Amino acid sequence: MKKNITLGLWAALVSSPVLILSPVMAQDGEVDEIIVSATGIPTPAHEIGASVDIITAADLERQQISYLQDALKLKGVHIAESGGRGSLADIQYRGMRTKYVDLRIDGISMFDPGGDRVIWSHADAAGSERIELLSGSQAVLFGSNTISGVISQFTAIGGETQNATRLELGEQATRQIGLTGKGTANGWAYGYALNDKTTDGISDAAGPGNHEADGFETQLASFRLLRALTDSVSLELVGRFNEGEKEGDDYDPNPPYLAADALGKRDAFSRQALRGVVHYETDNAAHRFGVTNFVSENDDIEANQLAGQREASRQKFDYFGTLSLSDNVRLVAGAESVSAEYENTDAVYTFEKREVDSDAVFALAAFALDDSHITVAARHDDHELFGSHASYRATLAHRLADMVSARLAYGTGFKAPSLFELYASFTGNPDLKSETSESIEAGLDWAVSPNADIAITFFDTRIEDRIGFHPSTFSSIQITGETKTRGFDVSLDGRLSNRLRLGVNLNYANSREPSGNSSARVPRVPRLTAASTLDYQANDVTSLGLSLRHMHNAVEGSYAFDDFTVVDLRAAYTLPNQVKVYGRLENAGDEDYETTRGYNTLGRTLYVGLTAAF
Repeated sequence: MKKNITLGLWAALVSSPVLILSPVMAQDGEVDEIIVSATGIPTPAHEIGASVDIITAADLERQQISYLQDALKLKGVHIAESGGRGSLADIQYRGMRTKYVDLRIDGISMFDPGGDRVIWSHADAAGSERIELLSGSQAVLFGSNTISGVISQFTAIGGETQNATRLELGEQATRQIGLTGKGTANGWAYGYALNDKTTDGISDAAGPGNHEADGFETQLASFRLLRALTDSVSLELVGRFNEGEKEGDDYDPNPPYLAADALGKRDAFSRQALRGVVHYETDNAAHRFGVTNFVSENDDIEANQLAGQREASRQKFDYFGTLSLSDNVRLVAGAESVSAEYENTDAVYTFEKREVDSDAVFALAAFALDDSHITVAARHDDHELFGSHASYRATLAHRLADMVSARLAYGTGFKAPSLFELYASFTGNPDLKSETSESIEAGLDWAVSPNADIAITFFDTRIEDRIGFHPSTFSSIQITGETKTRGFDVSLDGRLSNRLRLGVNLNYANSREPSGNSSARVPRVPRLTAASTLDYQANDVTSLGLSLRHMHNAVEGSYAFDDFTVVDLRAAYTLPNQVKVYGRLENAGDEDYETTRGYNTLGRTLYVGLTAAF
């Protein structure tokens, strides 16, 4: 019965012409979004020939979100989690594995060169002005870790001085204390975030007999500074420091190798990222020279004893330039040089420090032709171990009518094996070769009214010779053949009235990879992922909200996950002097579900908190 009610609600939200076409929605029209990440040039959304979604600071506040992955879930992104807060989280972005999507925070890639992934469960959204979700192959501008997309997070900076504190308490002894702010002082525009989070958590391992709670704590300090040195030269400094500790579980040594409680097992981590940029601007051109240093360190602790250490680092020098030849023709050119290192003293996966260098140059041209906007781009990568590779991308955005636009994008890319895949003892394979990819997407954007937008995108991505692991030895292997992902995204964002706002995101993905002489579904990728938010501003001081997330038809080998629907409730009340009290009930129906076989997820959990602006 619950499933029928849920599906009926989805159908009503998506199809009801009363909701979508209500004349009230034509009031208070919104200005076209400006997108930065798609081309590197601030561009109106309707001129972008790619699928882009936006999460604003207002969205994060309204939905009471501090972890980035929680914001992504409400955009229909499926995340396979290996337990409670802080546990390993695999973003299945557009039905592809987590190593194919990158996170950029103020221009810094948070992709860990040792783990060959972003550590999404530690990513913090505090202090963000906006987050852009750019889908599809983005290899030309962003490099090889962006076959399925890139998520760009921008810190709020400058303007009128604003500071805010946040205190939140919840079940499992959960506590969060934060301070964020932005403004100008002594010629510097600044933005910052400080956060301290801790929870006793739940047992990551599911199943009878697994009851030991696995706690998580994390501290964040980040800043972004910008100062004009002359009329044409400015200096930008970015820093991000994150450390903490995550308790974890081990594995049963017998098939199917499910998680099992382990006492004294934890991961102590720290990440430091620093970036300096010099900006130089003229009347029709802009130049950016940057240097970035990223370091990730982990202490692996077993039975309360240090069992090994992992250290990964990346240094990057880059140039990015834009030139406006006219109102209708703009050019982009860039170059980068990257050096990455990884060392692991863990007893199982030990390998001595390894280093790899790579260089790249790229160019993009953007043309405006009446109702069409076209970009063509190319990139040349020179990898120390895997030689030269060329990547290409082309996009078209065409306005079909005053309120309707069509999009078309094509891109290629390549991804070199990671240092871990190549050299880890026991699992490394130095004979691996690069993966290559090709993707195409077509979409339609319909501004139903000034207050409502619908977008639909069809996509097809193919990865040749994907790197995976052997099911018995767990060693890295080349999976000969094509891994194919086809599907579509649908999004709706609109105001149903002056007080009521609705968001709906659907993702359908059919992901298959070679398996013997046939193919098999990619593990943990649902056929359908859906999310919806409904927010009601009851009056000037009271707001209410509802979020739904639904997963349908996911498998892990022969194991089929149960479908699930999770409902979250929230409310907030504004007191005098810019103080707001709030509360939310996550998983209000206490749904028992899995996103990774053998691992728990949070049941019904209550949080209360307050924020104070000054």
